[in-house]
Amino acid sequence: MNDLPRPECYAVFSDESGVGERVLGYGGTFLIGGAVESAEEILEEFAQSRSFGDKEFSWKKCSANELERYKLFVDKFWELLDRGFELDFRALVVDTSSNPLTRAPWSSTDEEGFYKFYHFFITRSLEQIGVSAPCVDLRVAILKDQYPYRTEILQKTVGGRLKEELGDSALVTEVVRGTPKMIRLHQLADVLLGAVTYRVNERDPEGRSHKRGLCEHIEGRVGRRLDHDFLPPERPFNVWFFSSIGQDRWGKGARGHA
Repeated sequence: MNDLPRPECYAVFSDESGVGERVLGYGGTFLIGGAVESAEEILEEFAQSRSFGDKEFSWKKCSANELERYKLFVDKFWELLDRGFELDFRALVVDTSSNPLTRAPWSSTDEEGFYKFYHFFITRSLEQIGVSAPCVDLRVAILKDQYPYRTEILQKTVGGRLKEELGDSALVTEVVRGTPKMIRLHQLADVLLGAVTYRVNERDPEGRSHKRGLCEHIEGRVGRRLDHDFLPPERPFNVWFFSSIGQDRWGKGARGHA
C-alpha cells in the first residue's frame, strides 16, 4: 500500500453517501496509523482469495451475484476487532428536511452546510473515540465534485479545529484525497455507510433489491437495525442521528421519538 499514514497518527478513511437525498450520511473507519498496514494486508488477502483482484468493493457496485462475497467482506470488520485491532466505524446521518443545509447555524448555502456537517462529523467522532495520538491523517474519498474545493476546505476547517484541540506542538496532517480502489479500509467504510443510508432513506421498502440482504446481514452483526438510534459514545460501530439543540432525537427507539 502506497502512502501509508504515519504510525503515530490516527488514520481516518472517510466518505459520504446520500448527497441530494433526504438523509445525508457521513461515515468512516478509524484506527491508529501503525495498524493500517496490517489491517490492509488482511483485507487484501481476503480480496485476492475471493478472486476480486484489483476490483473495488463499493456499495453501489455490489451486484446480485457478488452478494455473498460482500457479506464476507463486511464480516472482516468484526474479524479485525477479534484480532485485537482498535477499529471503529462511525456514521453521522442528517435529516435535511428538519436540518436543511441552508439554514442557520449551519450556513446560508447548501455547499457551506455540507462542509460544516462534515467538519462536525470528524471532530465529534474523534472526541468520542478519545484519540490521544499527536496527529490525525484524514483521507477523503474521490468523488465527482458536487462541492467545489471540498478537500481544501476540509483541510482548513478540520485541520484548524484539530490544532486547537491538540495544541500548537501537535502535528495535523493535510487532508488527503485518497482513492478508495487503493485502500480496502476506505472501501469497507463505503460499503458500511452505503447500508446505513440505504436503510435510513427507506429505499426498497418492498425488499426487491439484493442489497437489502447485505443491509440485513450488517444489521445482524451489529445487533440492531441501522435506522435505530445509536447514542454518540457507543463503539465500535456507531450510527449517530444528528439532532439540533432542542430537537427530539428522531432515530427509531430513541428517547423523545414518537
